[in-house]
Amino acid sequence: MAKIYSSGEAAKETFARFLNLNDGGIPKGVLTDLKRLDSHLYGFHPGTVTVLASKPGVGKTAYALNIVHHTLLKNARTRILYCSTDLDHIQLMIRLLCMECKMDFNRMQQGDLANESFAPLGSAAKWIKNLPFWIDPSCGISIDELNRKIREFLTNQPLDLVIIDPLELLKYGDTQTAAKTVRQLAKEMQIPILLLTSVHSRNKHCKIQDLEEGIADNSDTVMFLERERKHMSDGRISSAELVIARNTISFTGRIPMEYDSKTMTFTELKEDECEDVSVDDTAEGGLK
Repeated sequence: MAKIYSSGEAAKETFARFLNLNDGGIPKGVLTDLKRLDSHLYGFHPGTVTVLASKPGVGKTAYALNIVHHTLLKNARTRILYCSTDLDHIQLMIRLLCMECKMDFNRMQQGDLANESFAPLGSAAKWIKNLPFWIDPSCGISIDELNRKIREFLTNQPLDLVIIDPLELLKYGDTQTAAKTVRQLAKEMQIPILLLTSVHSRNKHCKIQDLEEGIADNSDTVMFLERERKHMSDGRISSAELVIARNTISFTGRIPMEYDSKTMTFTELKEDECEDVSVDDTAEGGLK
């Protein structure tokens, strides 16, 4: 049950936040070390739900794992639980190892590795195995079962971030109820949740209204991942963009990126290589 704050407690915490901001700080949140993402979100905040949505096959899971990878590189003490309703723990770990070693994902999947590849793989596996990172391959369970599972896990192990990937492969009566369950979990347990979901739209660009009913209403931030299907000259790099369409913490905007299909990594373009533009008809809200 959420705490009831007196006016004095609320004023004290609010003033402390103002002092932090005035000193050049940012509100407390889990920072990813993805510079442009952090500058928009100020990290993932306790008690909030951030939606990461895209059309199928664009790379939501790859981008979520990029967030995991960069976050743990920045702070190896960040405690993350990844609840996958699609891929199992081995498939997710192959992707993480691929990102860490900058190795060809398809070759790793097929076991087509040269002898010299095993040394960096061994080093990466040694690094990853000591991290506070857990994978829950929850295929075929209901949203209520996942809710109970996460709550039970939290009684023994504090967490800094929970990722649910994706919502639609969980069993639930309707999307609005499922989204409310995720929202209540984040609020009551005071953890940030990154919720992945697919969008089925004929529009070139995804919009808030393309989300299933209830998802946007029960979120604090909505991000759409978009990627060009055609690759650049080398055949593996394609342009991508993260559209922050709703953001109750800070501002909306666009983050241009490049996607490397070989290593499954998204790389933010530097600010001198591109310019953020405000979100137009895709946006909802902004600073609240």
